[in-house]
Amino acid sequence: MNLKKTLIRTAVLMIVLVGLGSYFYLYEFKGGKEREKAEEEAKKVFQLEEDKVVEFRLARADEEEIVCTKKDDKWRVEQPVQADADQSAVNRVVSEFVDVKRTRTVEEEPQDLALFGLDQPSLKLAALVGEKDEPETLFLGDENPTKSAFYAKTETDTAVFLIQSYSKRSLDKKLFDLRDKKVADFVKDEVQTLRLERGDLKIEAEKRDDGTWMLTSPLKVRGDKTEISKTIDKIDSAGVKEFIDEEPVDLAEYGLDIPDITLTMLIGEDKASKAVLIGRKNEDKDGYYAKRAEEKNVFLLQLDVLDAIPEEVDTWRDHSLLTVDVGKVEKMEYVADGQKFVLATDEERDWQIEEPIEEKADDLVTNDLITDLTNVKAKEFLEEEKDEFGLAEPQISFKLWVKDVEGPLSAMIGAKDEEEDVVYARNMDGTAVTIDAGDLDKIRKSLFDFRDKVLVSFDKRDVQRLTVRYGEDELVLAQKDEKWIAEKPDRFKIRNQSDVDTLVWVINYLTMEEIAEQEKPDDLSAYGLDKPRAEFSVALAEEKTVGPFLIGESKEGKVYVVTAEKPGVYLINASVLDDLKRDLGMVLDKTLSSPADLLKPAEEAAQELAEEPAE
Repeated sequence: MNLKKTLIRTAVLMIVLVGLGSYFYLYEFKGGKEREKAEEEAKKVFQLEEDKVVEFRLARADEEEIVCTKKDDKWRVEQPVQADADQSAVNRVVSEFVDVKRTRTVEEEPQDLALFGLDQPSLKLAALVGEKDEPETLFLGDENPTKSAFYAKTETDTAVFLIQSYSKRSLDKKLFDLRDKKVADFVKDEVQTLRLERGDLKIEAEKRDDGTWMLTSPLKVRGDKTEISKTIDKIDSAGVKEFIDEEPVDLAEYGLDIPDITLTMLIGEDKASKAVLIGRKNEDKDGYYAKRAEEKNVFLLQLDVLDAIPEEVDTWRDHSLLTVDVGKVEKMEYVADGQKFVLATDEERDWQIEEPIEEKADDLVTNDLITDLTNVKAKEFLEEEKDEFGLAEPQISFKLWVKDVEGPLSAMIGAKDEEEDVVYARNMDGTAVTIDAGDLDKIRKSLFDFRDKVLVSFDKRDVQRLTVRYGEDELVLAQKDEKWIAEKPDRFKIRNQSDVDTLVWVINYLTMEEIAEQEKPDDLSAYGLDKPRAEFSVALAEEKTVGPFLIGESKEGKVYVVTAEKPGVYLINASVLDDLKRDLGMVLDKTLSSPADLLKPAEEAAQELAEEPAE
């Protein structure tokens, strides 16, 4: 019975607790937030929906009223001038008007509005919503004694109240603040043609389907996308410094009857014209008089706008020796110092040497060369080609076959001008140019540069068996259940599995630094490879094998090596031998001994022996 009563009491308590929790959540927490929100809403001077405001009026003391109207969600200034509005600026002031709050009511029935500066308000604001006949109007007067708020009242209520100072600052705008101050109204990515008239200079550039630019007048050559975009971007981002004259009588007063500069943009598929005319400089105001071709009013431009408008045609010319998407190049013919190399990509987009040998190419070197070629810039465009330019028998020439481009793109490098420290060249447009002499080193390549220099490369996750020998010490490992097991030395246990991973890392990616012999000679003793100082082989999954890889004598910080995967004798960095000794010793948990003079060439050892005094 006692147990039953206890259970009943517990159940009742749980019900009470749940009820209290629900009450707290619904009334105190959720209800509290809703009450807080309702209280904030109640503080608002007007209960308006911002997106339904279709007209906004602002009148500052002793200034003409500004009227902005909205149609199709776009604001326009209707008074005191007719002009496009700054959409974000008008939306901000309307938002602040809708959200303005009373901080405190000062007087419900004031006898003298002059006490609050409301007999002649410093600012009058009104918003018209939807189809209503009368707007909601707010008058702002003087600042309160503590300088923290301003006196205010509505047109429909007698009470005087306070609003925060920041609200007054947000609402108090001039015509300049609310007008659209863009120099030209266009979407920069839609510019299809750009025309410039600047005195005798007349340039026209057209955008191609791939986003690059071509000059069509006065030359038909590639355009510099960066420089042309810089001009478009500058006009797009430029703002009016000051509105000067809404109804100019004589444009000659501003140098706009015959503008110094006319920049015309043809926009979109219908090639709608948008032009900016720039006249004389106003020295006192540090700006240039300007106007839109389609508008009457004259305004003032910032001085730096002209920095992006060229004074010569070469500014908009592409200075690159050639322009190409590296990823789309499928074949290259490269001739340097009379030796010709032909390379092409395979189905996997890997480069292969086709001439003078057939062998895998170094993808990084080949792609970097093409990139370097595109980065070579003309220092000067030359009007005519001369014999001394050396372009009849160039020291370097190249042709690139590009996907979806008809015919090869070609360019060449000629003679060097020692006095000017430049090299003559011919770009892909067929124009003679000069380039910096230092660019020549970047683009001069040999067969060795193009060859794939990787001698050993494998995925260490595929390794099934590993044999490594250094001097008299040998280690044979097999991988079982993702662990390395030693087969040799007998009964040897690996103390640290990560040491094996480090050893595998040392032999996993070895590259040649020099080719000693293109083909392996029958006698390898000259390289110490008849009795190699170290060697390794790797058995991979699917019965693939890497090696044996033999390491022989040293030569000037390098060591001779041969491998079953390559036909010749090569030199690699001698540090590999030190790393192999160290990491193999870590696995075997011992300091390895090595033959005398391991890192010295045999001839050096013999020389030292010969120089020892006879006993």
